[in-house]
Amino acid sequence: MRAADIINSILHEAGARSLARRAGIRDREGRRIRVTYSTYDPDTDEEDNGWEDEEGWDMELDDIDRDEGLTVVDKARNDLGDAGVMEPSATPWSVGTWYSGQGDTDIRTGVVTTLSYHLSGFTPEEEEDIYA
Repeated sequence: MRAADIINSILHEAGARSLARRAGIRDREGRRIRVTYSTYDPDTDEEDNGWEDEEGWDMELDDIDRDEGLTVVDKARNDLGDAGVMEPSATPWSVGTWYSGQGDTDIRTGVVTTLSYHLSGFTPEEEEDIYA
């Protein structure tokens, strides 16, 4: 296979994934809430961030959820509420909005750690319903 054919194949595949995301087609890994952290040290003015839970929380419904009449939106809202989520990253809502909790301050060091929760694999309609 020629280099140009390989490049076209890669671009076609990436374009298909992008179109699928824009069309609201869920990713094969299912719905998840992935968690990042951000730390800030007021004494040194240093910041750090990264993954707290890159794989994330599985949001697919189990038999108990279905028996209780929960939807995936209900489950996500409940889990975000249990995590202490305080605010969305965007107002008004837009695709890709994430949610943050109130920062926790280490009383010994003064370092503030904030967790943020990112929706993954949800349709745009589900994301908007979670925001509402």
